[in-house]
Amino acid sequence: MVGTAHFESRPTLAVVADCDKHVQKPVRKNFRKSLDELEDFCRIKEVLCPTCPTRTWPER
Repeated sequence: MVGTAHFESRPTLAVVADCDKHVQKPVRKNFRKSLDELEDFCRIKEVLCPTCPTRTWPER
């Protein structure tokens, strides 16, 4: 259930930009429940990284 990828937290954008750090802890900690929204957001931004491709997102 992902309506619009609207994040009120700016750190999220930075996290998406830093895929390297984004997969380490942020995703597991705060964006754990927002993985779906984060994925949709990353998809909109067309952020494709070898570390965290939009196709496969860590479910941990």
